[in-house]
Amino acid sequence: IKFLEGLEIDPAGNNNNNDNYYFIAEQEWGEFTRGPANPDNPNATVWRYRHHAYYIDEQTYQLNGRDLTIPVLRRKRLTPNGGMVTETIMEGVENMRFLFGLDTNADARVDTYRDVNSMTAANWEDRRGILTVQVFILVRALQPDASLNQLNQTYTLGEDANQRVLEFNDQFRRALFTTTIRLNNIGASQWRI
Repeated sequence: IKFLEGLEIDPAGNNNNNDNYYFIAEQEWGEFTRGPANPDNPNATVWRYRHHAYYIDEQTYQLNGRDLTIPVLRRKRLTPNGGMVTETIMEGVENMRFLFGLDTNADARVDTYRDVNSMTAANWEDRRGILTVQVFILVRALQPDASLNQLNQTYTLGEDANQRVLEFNDQFRRALFTTTIRLNNIGASQWRI
């Protein structure tokens, strides 16, 4: 995920420092720079730039003298001084899926959802076409629950043609979380330069 933070930065303020990357925008020109951002043009605007990559990995923890290997949601975050820094976001995240809500007939409404593998180069390049993102996150307990009688658990991540169906026959408690995120500055509301 690459994005500009929502609040404009005052180049003369305390928020403009060496600890961030910035995007400097002028009417017909833009520049990414490592801080501090010092635009030559007083009419330029400055925003803090972020670059994150999220993924699922496994991590080993020691609990009650035993080593537990559990799935975790991790993030690589771009930093000016350390390059890509790896951080654990949350333990127990076992699976993650994204579906992109596309407007295929230019009526500013989602017509179809597609997963990453179904997206074409034209879909990615059509800045007016991707209106929403559905996020599915499957989380499991860190340890099995011997009292859990519900075996043959099935979880469906998405309702698209390529839906991901996961089946488990173990004693881990799980929960599936989903949300739909509306993308700002996309579709009819995108910025115009």
